[in-house]
Amino acid sequence: METLRAEVLQGLQAGKSVEELQASVTLDAYSDWLGYDDMRAQNVQGMAEFLFSSGKVKVVTTRFCSRPNILLGGWCQTNSNSSQLG
Repeated sequence: METLRAEVLQGLQAGKSVEELQASVTLDAYSDWLGYDDMRAQNVQGMAEFLFSSGKVKVVTTRFCSRPNILLGGWCQTNSNSSQLG
């Protein structure tokens, strides 16, 4: 859980989208765990949602970009003044 949190937080702070993190956060050390293949992407998304909702990652919100947009594939860049439409 600590590894997942650290990798997702680092990626979000670097401006990566949840989809990018689902592709890059592989948690290879746990690949032999039961359910790894089925749950890894969901765990990455769940951790991202937790980090957003707990305020650990700030989200730029405009009329074009909101938190649900981030979690559903589109994204707003974090810790920056720029945003992308999703």
